[in-house]
Parts: sequence; structure tokens; C-alpha cells
Amino acid sequence: MAEVVKGILPSRALKRDVPYHVVLPTSYSISRKRYPVLYLLHGLFGSCDNWIELTELRRHADKHELIVVTPEGADSWYVDSASEKREKFENYVFRDLIPRIDDVFRTRAQCESRGIAGNSMGGYGALKFALKRPDKFAFAASTSGAFHAPLLSDASADERWAELLPSINRVFGAAGSRTRRYNDIFQIASRARTKGSLPVIFIDCGIDDSFLDVNREFSEKLTEYGIVHQYNECPGGHDWHYWDLRIREILKRAVDALS
Repeated sequence: MAEVVKGILPSRALKRDVPYHVVLPTSYSISRKRYPVLYLLHGLFGSCDNWIELTELRRHADKHELIVVTPEGADSWYVDSASEKREKFENYVFRDLIPRIDDVFRTRAQCESRGIAGNSMGGYGALKFALKRPDKFAFAASTSGAFHAPLLSDASADERWAELLPSINRVFGAAGSRTRRYNDIFQIASRARTKGSLPVIFIDCGIDDSFLDVNREFSEKLTEYGIVHQYNECPGGHDWHYWDLRIREILKRAVDALS
């Protein structure tokens, strides 16, 4: 079965040590080859352990010649926080994490061989990063993406989103803030259509998921902007049983997309 390596990264962006996991293919220890890499982001209230402990990721990944990295994102929304100067998680991913992984492991350290995916908060983060920085990723996937996060505030959110609001307000700041505008994935997608070549994009959401409407809306906007993507709705809700099923498809698509 695929090997899991746990690492600690002394982050310059976050000014502290940050954990991560790396899932290595079975062939890694007996070869000298380099591998494509997929960064797999966790959701809100989670940690870098989630994909390892709550799904069969090791078993699913063992079928593919691919390195999978599960970073620590805390409750950051993968954003440089509006309120906490040391919580610069976007900076962390690009300045610290990707260079560290390419330095320590035998990755193919170029855009064509790098992908990013995630669930819920991590789905939002994955597509946000990929659309902002298409020079870094050739593949991006979201399962149950929380694409509406920067749009939610005390004034605009109903009771369904009350659990999300403390982290959203802390990270994105007040309604209308620069941080909200800069991280609004709908605006990011609108700007991305002028950037030329974009990653292969795959999105799915469960038909019983409360995030279904915003996933439909985001897919419709990508179509309106002429951004090629695939969008699927599948049986299931907003839970780890659903994400364990969907990660199999994401891994397969990542391997197909990354050279």
C-alpha cells in the first residue's frame, strides 16, 4: 500500500512549524523516477490528517503513479487573513509548501505535472489557487466546494451558514473588504478567462448537499466566461462517505491530466 510520510515545515509565511502528509506511490522507494503531484486540501474544522484518516486515500492512491500532498490549512479558507497578520495561508502554499515538496521529494517540478484539489473549504481553495495561478497548476478539482464563502456575512447569510460565519468573518473581514473582493472566486474566474491556458477543471457536488445551488451557479458562471470544465452532480451529501467515493475519480482524472 502507498506509504505516508509526515513532515513538518518551518513556515516563513506563518512564522511557525506546520505539518503536512505526503502519500508516496509504492514504486517510489524502488525507482529513481519523478512523479506528478496532487495537493489535496481539507475542509473547514479539519486538518491535514483528514484525508488520510477519514478516507481510503492510501488504498485509492496506490493504484496510481502520483504523489499526493495533504497540507494543513486550519480554518484559514486558504487565504491571507484580513484580521490576523501571521495567518497568510495563500502565501504559505506558494512561498513555502510547493518549493519544499519539490525540494524534498522526486516531483516533476513544473506546472504541467502539478494539480490541486479539495473538499468543501478545500474545494474553494483549490479552484481559487488554480484560477489565480494557472502558471502553477495543470489540473484542479473541487468536491462540494464552498464557493460562496467570501460572499457570506452577518447581513447576507441565513441560519444554514451560521456555523461558517466566525471563520469567514475572521479571515475575510467585514462585508465589502478588500480581502473579500480579492478572494471572491466568481470575480477571480471572470479575470481568469483573459489569462490564456487554464488548468483542466473538474467539479462535483452531491445532490443532497446544501452547497449544491452555489456549485451549480459557479459552473454556470464558468460556462458564461468560456472556461472549459466538467461539472457532475452525484448521489450523496456533505460528508466523508461522499468524499471517499469522489476522491477515486479525482485521482484518476489528475493522473490523466498531469504529464
